[in-house]
Amino acid sequence: ALSMQTVRNTFCCVAADVEKGKHVSRACSDHALAYCNPSVIALMRVGEESGRLDRAFEQVAHVYEQQLEKTSGLVTTFVQPILMIVLGLMI
Repeated sequence: ALSMQTVRNTFCCVAADVEKGKHVSRACSDHALAYCNPSVIALMRVGEESGRLDRAFEQVAHVYEQQLEKTSGLVTTFVQPILMIVLGLMI
């Protein structure tokens, strides 16, 4: 698991590279954002090349939202029956 300090430091390095003129996708790739899927970096690159980086980030956010919903749905699917059993045993 990554600490928030590690994430913060990485993004500071990426921001510094972008301020120096490096492309966002290249800066993210150079700093090996382990939590950044290669397809995300590819989307960033396409967004930069097309001049639609904002749209690329919207797509990235959408993908991560879908993953979060899927994961939370799986957790609910597994936890709910366990809670029902526990409550049934308590009554």
